[in-house]
Amino acid sequence: MKLVDNIEILPYDIAYEQELDMVKRLYEGSFPLEERRDWKKFLHLLDTEPRFRLLLIQKNSLTIGFLSSWHFETFIYGEHFAIAPQERGSGIGRKLIAYLWNLPRREPWVFEVEHPNTDIATRRLNFYLSLGAEVLDKEYLQPPYHEGQDTFPLYFMGTGADPSQTKFYIDNVRRVVYGKA
Repeated sequence: MKLVDNIEILPYDIAYEQELDMVKRLYEGSFPLEERRDWKKFLHLLDTEPRFRLLLIQKNSLTIGFLSSWHFETFIYGEHFAIAPQERGSGIGRKLIAYLWNLPRREPWVFEVEHPNTDIATRRLNFYLSLGAEVLDKEYLQPPYHEGQDTFPLYFMGTGADPSQTKFYIDNVRRVVYGKA
């Protein structure tokens, strides 16, 4: 689907396998180890887990970003979203998120965001707030992606999400995404 003139959003399938090198570079370069799973596990999920989806963001047919998400029956969990450093600040991310969050017949989106302890984390939080998201839980602890790691404090946010269902969203994300009860 076309987002704007030269920007497209493409659902990943095997035809785009060559694009995974760029996704890997963005994934590992944009998220610290405690906020991402091992790349082999990412690929395994892509091949075996129907709820796990990957969107490629392309500009002039070159991959410049991605969004990974989990599609539950009543909501979508946005797990990782990154735009190539040279494209950040160009408005592509804002247009993509606004588009996805405003689709007709859309489910609520929930996601995690770092606490605003740094300039970049504050900008990231303000980016989502400016698009209409709200903080659902300021005390949320992300389960560890890796054995032996501790939980990681993040904000749990949503758009179109019922705040009274926050525990439901978190419980499902912990159980399915992180494999924690």
